[in-house]
Amino acid sequence: MFKRTLFLVGMTALFASPAAFACGGENCANPNCQRSQSPAPTPLPEDGSRVTLSVQGMTCGGCSSKVKAVLMGIDGVTGAQVDHADGQTIVAYDEDTVEVDAIKKAISELGYTVSEG
Repeated sequence: MFKRTLFLVGMTALFASPAAFACGGENCANPNCQRSQSPAPTPLPEDGSRVTLSVQGMTCGGCSSKVKAVLMGIDGVTGAQVDHADGQTIVAYDEDTVEVDAIKKAISELGYTVSEG
């Protein structure tokens, strides 16, 4: 049974399962934390553009999953490989649909620091 938690953000209520909490790093109290595991990398599409980003602040597999889910929700992103251990994220995208700055902004809005390279 999942315990539901109510978050109030402005006038909007958000419901989240325990797995939705951000990891607290080495002192993480999240029982669903996958600190030692990143999701298995999926092959990126052969066509389109790619950018390699350095994402600072990811501490667990949950962080990697959260970043990947946000990236895959962006129109024009066709694939993403996210590794919390080395902070490297490779994004495949259609440059006619989305710009790198929009991709970086989406990751930054999760609370991570992003730079190219």
